[in-house]
Amino acid sequence: MGNHENFILCGEKKFKENVSRLLKENKFPNSVIITGEKGIGKKTAAAYIAASLLCEDIKDGMPCGSCPSCRMVKKSGHPDFIKVAPSGKNGMYLLDSDLRPVISQAYIKPNQSKYKVVLIADVDSNRPDTQNVLLKLVEEPPEYLVIIMTAKSREAFLKTILSRVTPFILDEVEKNVCYEAVKEIAGQDFTDKAFEKAYGAFGGNIGRCAGFMTDRNLSKACEVTENAVKAIAKRDEYSLLSSLSMIVGERDIMAQTLKLLSNVFRDTTYIRKGAEGVKMLSSCREETAELAKKLSASKSMLLFELCEEYSSRLSGNANMTLLVNAFCAGIMDIV
Repeated sequence: MGNHENFILCGEKKFKENVSRLLKENKFPNSVIITGEKGIGKKTAAAYIAASLLCEDIKDGMPCGSCPSCRMVKKSGHPDFIKVAPSGKNGMYLLDSDLRPVISQAYIKPNQSKYKVVLIADVDSNRPDTQNVLLKLVEEPPEYLVIIMTAKSREAFLKTILSRVTPFILDEVEKNVCYEAVKEIAGQDFTDKAFEKAYGAFGGNIGRCAGFMTDRNLSKACEVTENAVKAIAKRDEYSLLSSLSMIVGERDIMAQTLKLLSNVFRDTTYIRKGAEGVKMLSSCREETAELAKKLSASKSMLLFELCEEYSSRLSGNANMTLLVNAFCAGIMDIV
């Protein structure tokens, strides 16, 4: 008997129920977008859809997980599951080398299945002309073709694309599901204590929780961010400078720290504005809630914009010592 739980990492229960329902009703769309925050499982969700469409022993709208097609999907070796990767700088898709070839290939019938599934992941940073070249394929796809595109949010897509696709929005999984998934991914790096810290930072985001255990840079960035937020709440410039100076020379950790701080100030802005139902992105939620008590919405927004500015400076190979000093001074000027 097949085991569809092999695909548990696809995301929350509702997503799988929707996929199953559409398949059972024979109404699965030709064009799909999957959105959700980094690490939430968008590519795994796409693989789940591919497995569902290509499975040789599908039951009740769920892939068996054990037939040759399911195994090939899991190993990224199925001839009818095509993954398109960007070859340009900063995750940009190139029209001639990345997209136009796959558009031509899309009109060739599947090798061994009823469907051909094309995944175009991480559309976020691409120019409008990148999506325009896909528009005709989205408008008039061959009957056998299913196109899946992923991005962090719907705002990454042109309105002309959005009007012609079915959206799936992924959310965090339940804690017990996250625990089992992260345990499998992290392997020997997994401990219950580390999981509790990871879950406290990232909730049911499987990818980020696993990264917390397996990526030393991410766990260090979380630690530095928490210390920095505490220092900002106290308006303690020395402690703020000390915490960030620890990672001078470690450009990747600094980049991740600036992104995590952006999330903190995004959250404090929403908290101060009294926004309800907005999901917190901060990796240190208690500290963020305390900081929100001491910052106005306008100051929070200025701090968010400061983080974005210094992220751009960092990517431009700025001197890190000077950058950290100026960044800390900029924060203190605002708070």
